[in-house]
Amino acid sequence: MARFNGNSFRFSWEEQKSHSGTYTTICGIGLLLLVILLPLSFSYVEYHEYGLKQRKSTGTVDVSKVYDSGRYAIGPDYTFIKYQADAHVLNLDGLSVFSASGGDDSIGLEFVLDLHMTYTLQKDKIGELHTSMATSYQAIVSSRAKDAVKNRASIDISFTDFFENRESVETILKAAVTARWGDAPALPAVLDQFHIGRIKIPENVARKQLETKLQNERNGKETSLQKALVERELTKVEVSKILNEKEKTLRSAQAEATRIKAKAVSDAQKTVLEAQSTGLKDLIAGIGINALGSTDINGAAVTNLASKKDKLKVQLDYIRALRNRKDETNIDITFLNGGVKTFT
Repeated sequence: MARFNGNSFRFSWEEQKSHSGTYTTICGIGLLLLVILLPLSFSYVEYHEYGLKQRKSTGTVDVSKVYDSGRYAIGPDYTFIKYQADAHVLNLDGLSVFSASGGDDSIGLEFVLDLHMTYTLQKDKIGELHTSMATSYQAIVSSRAKDAVKNRASIDISFTDFFENRESVETILKAAVTARWGDAPALPAVLDQFHIGRIKIPENVARKQLETKLQNERNGKETSLQKALVERELTKVEVSKILNEKEKTLRSAQAEATRIKAKAVSDAQKTVLEAQSTGLKDLIAGIGINALGSTDINGAAVTNLASKKDKLKVQLDYIRALRNRKDETNIDITFLNGGVKTFT
């Protein structure tokens, strides 16, 4: 029996059985829907992903909240648009660049770079990223990186720097890429690793570089030869000055030596003559000639004294001349009978 608005109703057994089947059917359908819809209500975000909730029926995306890794009950009509949360690897292989030019009237040399870099996305800006770029952000990141490398290389980096100062070049290009990504509209990307790989010089550029180097070497050789010629001429002048100075010094020395020698000979002769004169006086005084001459100074004794002095002087000069001869003359002097004997 059932009551409705204060009135009582009675159902027969058949009616009660019919109503019970209806209720069972409804509960079964509800349980089936629960079993089907409950798993569909859960969506997953992996450990290496960020997620933005999107409604399947309308395609609208909720950018107000960024989901980390985990399992979320967001309903069967919702899913996640996922972005990579770990490091992105960007390889720019065969990137053609120009080095800095040597002047305003020409560009630098062309060559090819292989660049390897990694970057990550900023979680709090994933919503802005989706709104402005959606899933095309990787192409934009790559394009801006290429622009930054090409522009900075052509301004600040010379051709030789790429081979001789690689670490400095990497620092400069990394800073350029970071600055370019920060230009409006800024990319929510953070540059992590940046490395320069292979550097390839095109064949025509390599040939031009080789010809330039060879020409520089030829110019250097010619310059060295010209300098050597000038140095030889200057050396000849210096040698001539030194030889002239040597000749002047030698002649001055010879003249001074001749003067000194002549003076020495003159002094020696003077000394010898003075010694001879003194010796002769001593000899005359020793043999008593002075005493003999003093007995009769006005008479014949004076004449005899002068004669004996002259004779003795002649004999001494003769002996001296014999002793000074440069031939093989041996002399022995004895005073016998007032004479001098010589033996050869």
